Amino acid sequence: MMHNVTLADRARPDYQALFESAPVSYAVLDPELAFVAVSDAYLRDTMTVREQIIGRGIFEVFPDNPDDPDGSGTGNLRASLERVLRTRQPDTMPVQKYDIRGPDGSFQAKYWSPRNVPVLSAAGQVAYILHRVADVTELVHASEVGEELRGRQSATEREVIQRSRELAAALGEVRAANAKLAAESATDSLTVLPNRRTFSRRGEQAAQALRNSKKPYGLILLDLDNLKQINDEYGHEVGDEVLRKLGNILNSQLRNSSDMAARLGGDEFAVLCFGDINEQTLHDVAERIHTQIAKEPLATPKGLLRYAGSFGLALSMSEDPDWKTLYGRADAALREAKAAGKDRISFGRSQSKSATARLRALSVPPASSIPSSPA
Repeated sequence: MMHNVTLADRARPDYQALFESAPVSYAVLDPELAFVAVSDAYLRDTMTVREQIIGRGIFEVFPDNPDDPDGSGTGNLRASLERVLRTRQPDTMPVQKYDIRGPDGSFQAKYWSPRNVPVLSAAGQVAYILHRVADVTELVHASEVGEELRGRQSATEREVIQRSRELAAALGEVRAANAKLAAESATDSLTVLPNRRTFSRRGEQAAQALRNSKKPYGLILLDLDNLKQINDEYGHEVGDEVLRKLGNILNSQLRNSSDMAARLGGDEFAVLCFGDINEQTLHDVAERIHTQIAKEPLATPKGLLRYAGSFGLALSMSEDPDWKTLYGRADAALREAKAAGKDRISFGRSQSKSATARLRALSVPPASSIPSSPA
């Protein structure tokens, strides 16, 4: 029978059917490590049924073999998946012995070569993990040999597994060292917030996501007012403590795990807001930060030190050519806030509009705080 396939049909392929028919063992896991989708090849290799595993956790479906107390497949796989969730980077595992239940319920010895790849959301978080496995049991069990070769094969198998474990341990040490270096290069040493490089990378990712999803995101730039005067009057150690305290406040006022607070350098901080965001909700975040700053003065030998900040806000627009355009609007708004007397919120809007910013004094600095000076 002939079927007429229109151009519209061709433009809308059935991705589920394509995925399930892939000739490779694939599974899609959610961040809770539960099955979302599996390919037909995965079902064949693992001797499972799609309807019986979708929605269940991978370690519920594939538990440890109780007859193999030395088995490490479950622990190694869990560590790899958690590493992907934490680092948002792909993770290739060495060959693993991971026994699975056959149709009769008994465990069968299996060897696998797994790779786990993160699928990131528009906000840069892990939405899914693509779990690919290759059944390499036949490569490990070359059974078409005599008894003498079988003994050699058994020794070879043990050596392969031992070398795989040694390789996994070595890779773990390398990953730990790389993670430490990455953390040091990605964070500010004083506040332990993400630094300017990490912040800029996240902003570029957000701009790309905006082009794809059309969902806006917001930016808050915050300058700690009068840091030089604080350092001059109280000392640099107190100034550093104020910066650390402000970093903690920013982190505490994030709305969700997708939002990011960062220290850009000196007295400059920033907050990126994702999800359900508009001008009012972005302004509310800035208000909460300001309110919390007022509630947390710093105790010093000279008494309580009250400090404040100036805020520049901007919301992304679909016509923004790049991430720097949004940053420019927020930066211009921040300069207006500082020029208008500091301790204020300024909202940057499109330069094509008559009003480029909305200013409102947040509060009059208390008499005990550091007095304002020109920016």
